[in-house]
Amino acid sequence: MTGVQTCALPISPASNGGTSITDYVIQYSSNSGSTWTTFADGTSTSTSATVTGLTSNTSYIFKVAAVNSLGTGAYSSNSASVLVRPTTPGAPTALSATVVSTSQIDLTWSQPSDTGGSTITDYAIQYSTDNTTWTTFSDGTSASLSASVTGLSSNTLYYFKVAALNAQGTGSYSSSTSKATLPNAPTALSGTTVSNTSISLSWTAPTGTATSDYEIKYSSDNITFNTVTDGVSTSTSVTLTGLSANQMYYFKVAAINSAGTGAFS
Repeated sequence: MTGVQTCALPISPASNGGTSITDYVIQYSSNSGSTWTTFADGTSTSTSATVTGLTSNTSYIFKVAAVNSLGTGAYSSNSASVLVRPTTPGAPTALSATVVSTSQIDLTWSQPSDTGGSTITDYAIQYSTDNTTWTTFSDGTSASLSASVTGLSSNTLYYFKVAALNAQGTGSYSSSTSKATLPNAPTALSGTTVSNTSISLSWTAPTGTATSDYEIKYSSDNITFNTVTDGVSTSTSVTLTGLSANQMYYFKVAAINSAGTGAFS
């Protein structure tokens, strides 16, 4: 596969033809000189060059011609055949995450455009809670372009990155993507009557640090529930007003984070 494979060439003209050399033309061939390709490297009088964009596991020969104000001179003799060896893969792309539960996030990605000239045999998946310190997820060996990362903590924002592996080793990691796991249900929900039209609620927050709000619902029959409009708050208590006097009410609460709404208490 064509990637960023390179070959370094020394360039040394025997004569400048009596006029200053202004450039060198480099050509390469992968079929023993039957056809040639000119390497686009701009204009330079340097007597060395690194030829990029070659194909791994392919042998090349090269030739060079000097250029002056009168035109392009004769090409050099062909170089010895040079084998461009495989390298590690480039970085996977299009990494995305989908929350599944309080402990699982599914990942998908695209194969790197540059496989390093060798078959990709596995992907390394790493995760982090601070985008700095990374842990490798143990998922065995697979060349699949998706994975389910399990065993995560609930209500926690995670960062993920992926790298491809081939016979030469581990390639570059992708850019990271982030997703939070869903929260567990709040616990210890209790209510206290404040007046004939208001009740104070309190509860214990679920574990994790990603909670951004709570959804509170109430019902007079424990079947049909209405959502309380109370703005956005991470407080674990609230006083509800405007209720009907002498009425039994049922309440439940769920934590909300960037992944969605968790289970209700």
